Amino acid sequence: MTRILIINNTVELLRLPAADIVYIEANGNYSVLNIVGGEQQTVAFQLGQLEPMMGRQLAEEAAMFVRVGRGFIVNRNYIYNINLSLQFLIMRDTQGHCYPKLRASHDALKKLKELVASDSGKEDMKWQK
Repeated sequence: MTRILIINNTVELLRLPAADIVYIEANGNYSVLNIVGGEQQTVAFQLGQLEPMMGRQLAEEAAMFVRVGRGFIVNRNYIYNINLSLQFLIMRDTQGHCYPKLRASHDALKKLKELVASDSGKEDMKWQK
């Protein structure tokens, strides 16, 4: 069952199934949640505040999210393309919606690529058993 992320402050409450979050982008003192289908929600929390909130509320499902540099938290299930030489990441959701290229440092993308590649290796190992 998908856990619900609840983002609550003095003026707003937002409830989202964790699996519907494609990525979260830093925007100053705010964060923009990009949701399956292309919808966006801006919340008055920085990424550094959302990260521990997601860890507490989502338990084991929080592992599907990865911090990429200072600018993004991405849902690893929606990673479509990582290009190290051009330093971008493309996300694609279950409805086929492609999101704009996310620019990140070479080092941040390299770590992400290694993490995703190691995930697929684990799946390959399960398949062979």
